[in-house]
Amino acid sequence: MILSRPLQGEEQYNNVEVNIKRTYYVFGLKTKVVVNADIIEPKDSSAQASYSEEYLEQIQTKNLDATMFSV
Repeated sequence: MILSRPLQGEEQYNNVEVNIKRTYYVFGLKTKVVVNADIIEPKDSSAQASYSEEYLEQIQTKNLDATMFSV
């Protein structure tokens, strides 16, 4: 994984998943290990918005009543 997609800048691996598959033969054993991960970049809160402009506009225009969430 590290050789096929090295990290650049301040990227980091997240949600690392390791899958191991063993195959048994009469005279041996074959083990295959696959490692997957998401690559994320740290969020700069002052430069990046948490939500898209379209989403923020939709939230601001809707009237969210407390009765909407009651059970």
